[in-house]
Amino acid sequence: MLNLIKKYNVDTIDWIVNIIALSSLFSIIISPLAFLPSDLATFRVPLFEFAPLSFGKQFDYIVLICLLGLNLIAPLTHKKYTTIGILCFLSVLILQDISRFESDWYQYYVILILSLIYYWGNKEHKHSFIVCFQIIFIGIYFWAGFNKLTVQFEQTYVWLMNIFDITKPLKEYTNIAYVFATFEMLLGIGLCSSNYKARRFVIIIIVLFHIQILVFLTTAQWGVSVWFWNIMMAISCVVLFWPKANSVKARIENSFFNKNTIAQTKTRLKQKALILIISFLFLIAPSGNIFGIWPNNFSFVMYANLEMSVYFFFEEGAANCLENKQELLGQIKDSVRGYKYFDIHRWLIGNKNFYLFPNHYFIKRLANNSDLLCKCTKDKGDAFLVIHNQNRWTKIASERIYNCKDL
Repeated sequence: MLNLIKKYNVDTIDWIVNIIALSSLFSIIISPLAFLPSDLATFRVPLFEFAPLSFGKQFDYIVLICLLGLNLIAPLTHKKYTTIGILCFLSVLILQDISRFESDWYQYYVILILSLIYYWGNKEHKHSFIVCFQIIFIGIYFWAGFNKLTVQFEQTYVWLMNIFDITKPLKEYTNIAYVFATFEMLLGIGLCSSNYKARRFVIIIIVLFHIQILVFLTTAQWGVSVWFWNIMMAISCVVLFWPKANSVKARIENSFFNKNTIAQTKTRLKQKALILIISFLFLIAPSGNIFGIWPNNFSFVMYANLEMSVYFFFEEGAANCLENKQELLGQIKDSVRGYKYFDIHRWLIGNKNFYLFPNHYFIKRLANNSDLLCKCTKDKGDAFLVIHNQNRWTKIASERIYNCKDL
């Protein structure tokens, strides 16, 4: 691949845009439920209440087809205008539903914005943009590994080991889950190496790491939405970090400490600001998630496969409304307190192969807007959400209750 880049003089940034475009194209194709207009629309929440951008299925299909088309032709067209188009249509889809802005799409979105800034008259500062891309990938490996240092990831580890007979004996040693998480963090740190031989060794390990993940996920037919994300990560790391000159340390020194002419100083300041912003977003800000002050999707918690349990309880007076919904036949159960309930999270996975966006703000807005939740039971009796979150460090679960009247 690197020989192809040199032979055809293809810009490194062009390669990254091509990889992102094709990765997102195939991710949508093999896992379309989050993007297709369907009966799942009742479980979608617009990014802004005042701008739901809900103009019917025809509009949704047009936006999706345009996005897919632009991703498909991205490697063959003028990158500036293709990137503008992809960002516009992707923005519409994210405005329609906040759950589409998961960690992988957040990464894609930021990279495309950086690429657009680069194409818009900043090509002479390519090294600064490559540093930004490198920081993004370093941050993702580090924080994706850090977020696996939880008791919940032990359960994911056991599930993974059960996929193959040869790995089943390892499920008894759950402490290996923490070794796995620490190893992923070290991959991110290893990419910072200024020794190109050490860095290339880390890249080889990263490629093998993603191949191993893909073998497990494809065998289990699970995590379809991140299959091509794994391929994108492996290829992008080769493109960004393999060249001898692509030391993160050397490029940062070049961006921050090179002597500038007076004419260059203003432009240099912009490049420094860009690097600092990306460093904050991908290296520093995710630490806020530990204290609940930075969103899960911007902290790469998705890659730890952490879940929350979400139940909807309602009184007998509201039962008629929900029991008449075709989608909920056989799902509603009696609780010991005289209320009826159904497990929203499990119902979506089992019946729709769809995951709830693991965010309290999203789920509260969803409950308030959905015809299957508070909107249906309004003025028909008491109804409330119960969300169980397992503590990151212990096996103790916390419970939050949100009454529909207060949403």
